[in-house]
Amino acid sequence: MQVLCSKSITIIASFLFFNLNAFPQQDELKLPVTIVQNFGPFYPFFIPIDMKGSKRDEGFQYTYPNVKGIPPDWKNIQQAVIKFDPKQFLYQNYFNGKINKNDFNDLHTLVNDDSQFTKTTIKCFVNIVTGTDQYGKKLVIIDENNNNDFSDDKPFQPITIDTTEMAMNENIDKVKYQRFTGNNIINDFAPIIIASKNKGLFYSIPEYAVSPIEKDGHDYKILTRTAYFFSRSYRRVQMICIPDSDKLKINEDSIIQPGGFLKIDNKYYKFHELNLDKPELILTAMKSTGNAIAPQIGFKAPAFAGKEILSNETIGLNQFKGKYVFLDFWGTWCVPCLEQMPLIKNAFNKLSKDSIVFISIASDDNLDVLKKFLIKEKITWYQLLSREITDNYKIEYFPTSFLIDPYGKIVAKNIEATALIEQIRRIMKQ
Repeated sequence: MQVLCSKSITIIASFLFFNLNAFPQQDELKLPVTIVQNFGPFYPFFIPIDMKGSKRDEGFQYTYPNVKGIPPDWKNIQQAVIKFDPKQFLYQNYFNGKINKNDFNDLHTLVNDDSQFTKTTIKCFVNIVTGTDQYGKKLVIIDENNNNDFSDDKPFQPITIDTTEMAMNENIDKVKYQRFTGNNIINDFAPIIIASKNKGLFYSIPEYAVSPIEKDGHDYKILTRTAYFFSRSYRRVQMICIPDSDKLKINEDSIIQPGGFLKIDNKYYKFHELNLDKPELILTAMKSTGNAIAPQIGFKAPAFAGKEILSNETIGLNQFKGKYVFLDFWGTWCVPCLEQMPLIKNAFNKLSKDSIVFISIASDDNLDVLKKFLIKEKITWYQLLSREITDNYKIEYFPTSFLIDPYGKIVAKNIEATALIEQIRRIMKQ
């Protein structure tokens, strides 16, 4: 396999373990971090690369920089930009007049926030190009030094997504980019892997932070990563606290999602900041979580309401108190969602309507397309179309599902669709 750069970028350090008892009265917990640039104990996630001119790239057509150095003998050339800080990318291009505010939901909350973002155009992204060489081989070039010139970078054949994790870690490349700290523009390097599956290209930014901590007389570590290795901005993070000696793979459903609560020594904390320059992890202690609302197992589910797509009646979570609620987030554009839809339909048909309600929340979908799909597939449980509800539940990938008990508490997440009926019945009997 031809690769751009074959290297493993694991940073190894000696940790000082911080004892929580040293911070009994503080509202904030500050811990040192070490950055590790590989997948570590996490499951390797890859994100589809949206090529220039593709449907999912709509609205970004004017944001591409002029590049040169693409091999003249290549055919089927496609260009893409991988964003290490997607929100900064949106922000700077909006103020440079290259994207329309109405095209992006995020911009409505970003345009007035000068504290986290800069209007200056910074290299918070990297260019890649793919094409077929004279031998018919599909190759990729990453603009590793971020100079908009591919002639000084080496073409390579991407690994496949189903390759071994060891091979993945050996094919991590470092890319030069810029990030904004709130005060300064920092020149930095980010890890990246390009992989292929079928005819598509995917990327991952395999990096996480390790913060050592002592609790109950034992050494633990808090692992913090950007959501599903999607970026390097550390604004939306996922966290987990595990024993320091734990060598096992992490169960993804055990990871605390953005906005969730991390339990340490019978006390709950929320993520506040991860500073790459100190480096430091800051957690905020929660004085009480008795009635806390979070899209997390053990907490009260966020309330919501909306218009049912076909009947137009108002549907809200609170009206189903006293029953279990199976809540599913999906979209007609999501292939895995469509694959599990018959299994959800089977569960809906077989489980008692007196005990459980099914609600699906579609996101980023076309209303007419959605209606036609529901009618064609004879899907009759409640359906809403709402980006707001999706955001409130901190959904990072699709499909995502929750099981909510009759008291409004989340008791399960992402139940395997093939065992949906059995698992729901088991939980309802407890």
